[in-house]
Amino acid sequence: MPTCPEPKELPSQNGQLITWLLVFAGWVVVHWMSVRRARRQEKLAMLGAIEKRIVALRVAAVAYYTSQPAEADKASETHFKLEVKSIIRNIKLLGKKRHSDPYNVEGDIISLRQALTGGDFEVGVRKVFAPDDEKIQEIWGCADDLIASLQAAFERVHWLS
Repeated sequence: MPTCPEPKELPSQNGQLITWLLVFAGWVVVHWMSVRRARRQEKLAMLGAIEKRIVALRVAAVAYYTSQPAEADKASETHFKLEVKSIIRNIKLLGKKRHSDPYNVEGDIISLRQALTGGDFEVGVRKVFAPDDEKIQEIWGCADDLIASLQAAFERVHWLS
């Protein structure tokens, strides 16, 4: 006579608990990675905006130094100073919420500021430079160095190198 198979045991509560713990842990890891990716994209967008402002400042400075002196020179000089300060504030926002500032590009910022001002703002009449003059090349080089330093710091912080 055929015998009935023995009834199987129901899954234990411990197995269900472990399953739910693994599901929760997986959700936490996925959520953390999503937040991290979103922050990285946000910082990359901020970095792109800062780079555009540096390029715009560089173009304005070259136009300023290669054109004839005009009445609006004081306004341009003030704009350069305020724009550099604003760029510095935005760079500091990139490194916010960290114990150490990974975007410490103070040397490059000082070089750019010195290339932009160059002591000519204190003098009553400024000199007009040729487009291939050393002063213009210095402005281009300092702006490029600052952008490269910011990109390198971003890669270092977000492990993209």
